[in-house]
Amino acid sequence: MDSIRPSRIAWLGNYRICLAGFSTGSRRQLALYSTDDLSRPLSTVTIDVGPGVLVPISDADCGIIYLDDRGSRLTHAFEVVGDQLIELPKFESPLPSLGMAALPKVYSDVAQCEVLRAYRLSSQSLESVGFRVPRKRPEFFQDAIFPDTVDTETPAVDTLAWLGGAAALPLLINLCPPDMKPLSEAPPVPVRQRTFAVETEQTANNTKDAISAMLSRVDEPDEEQAPSPDSESDWDD
Repeated sequence: MDSIRPSRIAWLGNYRICLAGFSTGSRRQLALYSTDDLSRPLSTVTIDVGPGVLVPISDADCGIIYLDDRGSRLTHAFEVVGDQLIELPKFESPLPSLGMAALPKVYSDVAQCEVLRAYRLSSQSLESVGFRVPRKRPEFFQDAIFPDTVDTETPAVDTLAWLGGAAALPLLINLCPPDMKPLSEAPPVPVRQRTFAVETEQTANNTKDAISAMLSRVDEPDEEQAPSPDSESDWDD
């Protein structure tokens, strides 16, 4: 980023951070950095040209970065795959955004494959929006995209222990609903046997039978023939 215009930064986890800001000519960009080397980005993508500030919201569990486009109706999204940023479909609202805040993952409707639930503020409303991903077997809990998540509402240590220098790992929550089974434990999908060859052979046989029937009708004389000019008729004069 080589502009003096406002930029925003967000922690992604796994020693990664992202920076949303401006380049020359009001080009808005998103850059991915490793905390081991901040001298140059791992990846940079140019989003568009515009005046609005992009505010990143990070989903460390899924590796997704949401960009709240202030003053715009769009919310951009990118997936972090290795050292690359892959653009995802945009979310569009009827009204321009004044701000957006993400809820903890425990408030997402995981049964509907909702990876993020957020509140979005506009000049006329405060709306709740959800971001969902399509899955082939949604009747199962998608544990591939919903790993155990950090419990952001329950402290791992109490205040006195923390003041005394105690350290503890964050508490994790399993998001699997009690009435759902993880996809990793689901039975395999039955493999449908191919019937193309059989159907093709059957179709060919049906075609041959139809042609043979047509030829036999052509070869056979009609049972009722039209009377010839010299044949006797019941209504001759």
